[in-house]
Amino acid sequence: MKLKTVILGVVILAAATTTAAAREGKAAKPAEAMVTLSGKVTDQKTGETLTGVKVEVKETGVCTYTDFEGAYQLTLPKSETYQLRFNLVSYQPAVTEKIKTIPTDAVKINQALNRLP
Repeated sequence: MKLKTVILGVVILAAATTTAAAREGKAAKPAEAMVTLSGKVTDQKTGETLTGVKVEVKETGVCTYTDFEGAYQLTLPKSETYQLRFNLVSYQPAVTEKIKTIPTDAVKINQALNRLP
């Protein structure tokens, strides 16, 4: 009987706290909208996919590397625009134009890199 009373008290307290928080505007916020940027990186001359290319979001510094098939994927909070920077040893770095990510959920950006002379 004592255990039932304690459990009932906890449930009532939790309900009261949730209701009070909601009244004060502290209710849980919906998850932030996300966008996925993905694509492939290739050699400009040969068309071969490039492995190990650093793909960095210029505005945030968030980065990833291309896999064995030259593919990459980044999931980021939706923003008005992003720019991607591509770097690989012995290749000329490249920066994309501004990429609009609103209102879409996924953007595909393929990039070709030029080998340094």
